[in-house]
Amino acid sequence: MRAWTNLIFATILVASLALTACSGSDDNDNTPSDTATQKDNAVAKDVADDESTPADVKTEDNTPVETVEETAIEDAVVVPDGFHTGISAKGYGQFCRLDSECSEFGLTCFNYGPEDVRPICSKECDTNMDCPEYYVCQYKSGFESPVKICMQAPYCSECQDDIQCKLAGMKCVTDETGGNFCSYACDPGVPGCPAGSHCVFSQDRADWYCQPFYGSCLGDGTQCAPCRIEDQCASGHHCINLAFDAEYFCSKECTDYHDCPAGSDCFDLGTPTGLCLMIAGDQGIPGCHTATQEFCHECKAHHECKEGMLCYLGPNNTGYYCAPECKSDSDCLPGTTCAGSLSIDGSGFFDGFVCRLQDGVTCKQLREEESTPDE
Repeated sequence: MRAWTNLIFATILVASLALTACSGSDDNDNTPSDTATQKDNAVAKDVADDESTPADVKTEDNTPVETVEETAIEDAVVVPDGFHTGISAKGYGQFCRLDSECSEFGLTCFNYGPEDVRPICSKECDTNMDCPEYYVCQYKSGFESPVKICMQAPYCSECQDDIQCKLAGMKCVTDETGGNFCSYACDPGVPGCPAGSHCVFSQDRADWYCQPFYGSCLGDGTQCAPCRIEDQCASGHHCINLAFDAEYFCSKECTDYHDCPAGSDCFDLGTPTGLCLMIAGDQGIPGCHTATQEFCHECKAHHECKEGMLCYLGPNNTGYYCAPECKSDSDCLPGTTCAGSLSIDGSGFFDGFVCRLQDGVTCKQLREEESTPDE
């Protein structure tokens, strides 16, 4: 069993910590909520005061929520037919510290302690249909036992309609299994998707949205299946998070590498048993994808790129994406040129060259050409 010191990253939140807050937000919420508690509360109060969601409701970053003009009747957003839950939104999402601050709405204050930056009035739930139309039923981080409550949608929340994802600035998109989840719009080649996700073209939306590498937000509970809590992993597996802002995934218990799937090894993470982690370049990695990213796909390290590609600094020094190695321009695709590039770790130039985007060319343009079906 390998020691944890061989790993690339050294911060770990394992098993029982699978529900603790990451980046100061609930679940995979990628919005900047740490310093916006009061703004978040204001959004909830606006919705609570007028269930019709008036046009001046604003999100955490103080930008107006997009109105739905097709369904707007006297400043009201009409909930799609068949999706009415009939539950009043009054009080939900309101900032609180004590239950007494929520009691007038018949709700409870979900506050797990002084470190909770988003204690809110809400109620426990089983499905989205137990909540007002503007909220989803999701796990609130920080409790010893998993607690699902009605709350503003974090990334990867199950949804039935855009209205559930709207306050968080997301849309309800389809995953590879045909299920729906709340997701952010994204720009190919520009980092911006939550950990464990990448920017893909959504055929049903005809636009680009973040999607988990796994293809869906939850898996079968075996090695590398996405998870949020222990109960979402199979027997003999644990839901772990290995680094700040890293993905949550199921990891199998082990005593040596024979117990782990191909491409993985057994690591001592300070838990009662070893846990299986993927390896790249003989090192453990804090995630579940390696050699998956193609040209102009965003990346965080070389091992994420397919063979023959490197993770290099993007145009205008914005993020990193995978690019093929080359010897001359003839080795490169149209719109790219063979040139030296800075390393992902900032250590200097690569010994070789990679195909870099020419001025005025973007990854989105190149990938849209790939995603456009042949006439």
